[in-house]
Amino acid sequence: MSVPSFKSCEICSHLYQTSSEHDTICPECLYGEVGEPHEPQEEDLVTDDHQRFFRFGMSDRRPVVQVPEDEDWRTHVKAYMDRTMYWPNVWFISDHGNAHLLSLEEK
Repeated sequence: MSVPSFKSCEICSHLYQTSSEHDTICPECLYGEVGEPHEPQEEDLVTDDHQRFFRFGMSDRRPVVQVPEDEDWRTHVKAYMDRTMYWPNVWFISDHGNAHLLSLEEK
């Protein structure tokens, strides 16, 4: 009998418990609607100004990424992700409270 372990989902990057080394997708993505999410999940990064990025749903409201003025936010967010070895989705929250999924790809 296999001992359960935790893995990072290939689709959403969230940790999930698995008993097989062959599992690569969490049950939520596997059985749910696969595609782009519509709103931030806990620990995704959110910003309202592209300079300060926070972990969504966390009680500590200090920014985890601060981007100097006139610098590309993508570079700093990617460096944070590489440093923490966690690659969450990144969202812009408009002044109306709407969440917009951001891309780390340069345009």
